[in-house]
Amino acid sequence: MTYATDVHRYANDLVMEHGEDAPIQAALRAHTLLDQGDRAGYALWRRIGSMSNVILSKTAVRDGRVS
Repeated sequence: MTYATDVHRYANDLVMEHGEDAPIQAALRAHTLLDQGDRAGYALWRRIGSMSNVILSKTAVRDGRVS
């Protein structure tokens, strides 16, 4: 499995669990890791948050919530 696939999978799981709050949850996790000095973890969770926004926007378009 590739890094991009892992990011997409984690983001999808986050969206399934938290819905529209997924990007916020990812940001909270990212900042917790940064506070702990884990820059790689921070970067990973920022990417997961970004991907969760993409997933949510595609879901919104598909569901007709965005014109």
